[in-house]
Amino acid sequence: MQAAVGPKNGGMAECAISIKLLPETKSMRQKDLDNYSSQKSTPSEIEESLKLQYNDVQVIATGNTMLDDRPARVERVRYSAASQKGKIFVYSLSITTAKPGRIWTLGCSGTGWSSHEAEKNFGQRQMDINRLISTFRF
Repeated sequence: MQAAVGPKNGGMAECAISIKLLPETKSMRQKDLDNYSSQKSTPSEIEESLKLQYNDVQVIATGNTMLDDRPARVERVRYSAASQKGKIFVYSLSITTAKPGRIWTLGCSGTGWSSHEAEKNFGQRQMDINRLISTFRF
């Protein structure tokens, strides 16, 4: 599922929800999944994963938060990618948590023709993004 955030006259930003089915976690206790989600990702983990798909990867911050009533990992990153119109830059926030059998990720990003423009576009939508995150329910 994807959703544009904010009015059309501002910066370009969008959010997407990704749900990955993980049958091997279906029999796990929620408490164990919460413990895993409560652990902070390391910048090198995130960077290593993103560098497989993107360029100019920079991990800005990693930490923990809550998504609804679930502990979650949170990451802020910058990267670039090729597009049909040229190199595009992305400033992204992702929040990931788990339920038995599923990994849920809510990702929001701002894009632009420079790293500065991508971060600015994200910032223009920060309040809309925060509202979207606050409405997330399992």
